[in-house]
Amino acid sequence: MPVTWLSLNPLDTLSVRDGRSFAAGSDTTSTAVFPPPSTVAGAVHKALEGIGRSGPSANRGRSGGRSEVPADRQTRFTRLAGPVVHRPGDGLLFPWPRHLVVSDDGTAQLLRVASGDGVVHDDDVPGLLVGDGEVPDGVLLRAGQLETVLHGALTADDLDDLDDLAGHGDRAGGVAYDTEVHVGLYRANGRTAEDKYLYAAQHLRFGQGVSLAVRVNTEVEVPDERRLVQLGGERRLVEVHKLARPIVPAMADRFDGGRLLLYLATPAVFEGGWRPDLPGGIEVKAAAVGAPLPISTRARGTHVLRWAVPAGSVYFLQATDERAASDFARSVHDRSVRQVEARLRTSGFGWCFTGRWS
Repeated sequence: MPVTWLSLNPLDTLSVRDGRSFAAGSDTTSTAVFPPPSTVAGAVHKALEGIGRSGPSANRGRSGGRSEVPADRQTRFTRLAGPVVHRPGDGLLFPWPRHLVVSDDGTAQLLRVASGDGVVHDDDVPGLLVGDGEVPDGVLLRAGQLETVLHGALTADDLDDLDDLAGHGDRAGGVAYDTEVHVGLYRANGRTAEDKYLYAAQHLRFGQGVSLAVRVNTEVEVPDERRLVQLGGERRLVEVHKLARPIVPAMADRFDGGRLLLYLATPAVFEGGWRPDLPGGIEVKAAAVGAPLPISTRARGTHVLRWAVPAGSVYFLQATDERAASDFARSVHDRSVRQVEARLRTSGFGWCFTGRWS
């Protein structure tokens, strides 16, 4: 089955809200979030409509409007990974891993699992993470940088580079998009402005050449052509085209003592809330997770609000031995881990990479 990387290049700011409802008048500000997999999967589906199928089509995804491609001539992807940021010259840019923190003096360090001495904490997680620092906001890592962090092979020069990156996010591999506020006034009955209905909406503005990148498994080869589709609210357009295969973090070659890391490149919706669904012989020793992210998905024609573990979260796992750790890593590395619903897994949620800890 063909595997294709696609670039979704925003032609303007993007208006993508979190999963919570927003109503002008009762709410004053809508919060913008990085486009979740469900939003991007919908745009990718529109871009692929009609590809490789015979027969006329009134709309082959170029205008971003409502599709009129018959269902039997639609090209569907069977699996999607992403989205993450892509920037020419830097390749893929991944969310900062939450077990890597930066102290007040600008020093980067990896959190480590403290010895619990038999003490059991909330949710039966036996280990606490110790370290001094905070996760820098909005800073991204190149694939090679993330691989080095996940493999735990940080040299003094690597740490110095990460210090600079955290303090100067506009450098290569740093902040790739900014948040800006647009002010609007709710209009009822067409063009009539409603009194006291002034509101603010956050938008994301991507830098020059910066785009969203996803990997899709499709039924047929995707041709080298550009298509325009809508992404997010306010009918904002993105240009979708094929992307040369980028570099992704490689799996570690060993897992001493059966210890491995699980890093989320995209948000994940687990049956157990923050805790991933793991096979027997693999347990969570500690976790560095962010605040839950409200995600809106569709089920049977209605919107469902779910709480997702944010991208960048890291789990410290313990396997029974090194072989069990290696087998599990091979089964999930550069793939999506199990989600509360199978369709979330195939639409990009829970895309993860593995590493090791000591």
